[in-house]
Amino acid sequence: MAQGCVLVIYLYGIGMIPLCQKLRTAIRMSMLLSYADDIASVGHYAAHNAEYLAFLVDEWPSYGYFLSLPKSYYICTGKDERVANATFSAR
Repeated sequence: MAQGCVLVIYLYGIGMIPLCQKLRTAIRMSMLLSYADDIASVGHYAAHNAEYLAFLVDEWPSYGYFLSLPKSYYICTGKDERVANATFSAR
């Protein structure tokens, strides 16, 4: 069964470059990992990841993306759990 053009994922990645660069510039103290339409951020503490979440909710719609919190996961240490719960509850 054919899946379509094999170049589509490369073109999609090229199209994502401006958004990823803007995200990396906005939040400098974390690592951004992305593949296709999945993005993961790794930060030193919950505040950085809260900034990522706020950025994605605010900026992504202008690129045609809409973050689905029910499909999002936040993995953190026990000490960051309070901040993580507050961040996700606020959105």
